[in-house]
Amino acid sequence: MLTRATKPLMVPFIYNNHTILSKDCIKYLGIMLDFRLDFNAHFRYLHCKSLKITNALKQTMTNKAGYSKNSRRIMLQGIIEAIWKYSSTVFSHRLFKSHNRKLIRQTHRQMLLLQTRSYRTASYLPLTLIGNWPPMEYQVHARSMIYAWYNNMKIDPQPLSAIPDTLTSKADCKAYIETETSLLWQKEWDNLTTKGQWTKTLLPKVGFGSPKC
Repeated sequence: MLTRATKPLMVPFIYNNHTILSKDCIKYLGIMLDFRLDFNAHFRYLHCKSLKITNALKQTMTNKAGYSKNSRRIMLQGIIEAIWKYSSTVFSHRLFKSHNRKLIRQTHRQMLLLQTRSYRTASYLPLTLIGNWPPMEYQVHARSMIYAWYNNMKIDPQPLSAIPDTLTSKADCKAYIETETSLLWQKEWDNLTTKGQWTKTLLPKVGFGSPKC
């Protein structure tokens, strides 16, 4: 039952002398729908599922052997990031809520540790620079915006800028979103003053492409 109440309204159903209790969330077409439609349950579901897959992939991505950094990123993007991008237009407006963003970055940090073979103590944002992999919430939101633009849907573009009406091709749209993502990523990197300062000395500018080291 959908409601804005703080606590879900549990309504029991009786069928063949069996009492069936309602739940606060259900899974429908791969999306966890909670009673308030704030998708917090879906973010927790994605977080747990991603960590299970990441732990399984550790067997094939050891620090001293295995695939290159670029190959690792391709594998992780195709397996785990694709899970987060599935139907992302439905919940993209919740991506940048602090608690949801924290779950995304916890997941992405584990992926970056596998990709870059870094120490477990490495902080998140420097890892994105080393792996040349933008924060995952930006990537998921960018996919949502491109999909919405291509299908004439309306979604909230924040914190990115809305796609201009002058763009007519999907390639131009992707290039525009990539530029906007880079600017947002660079701004966050410039504003970081507590961690990763040595990395900032070596890698002052963000950028898409192959891992830098």
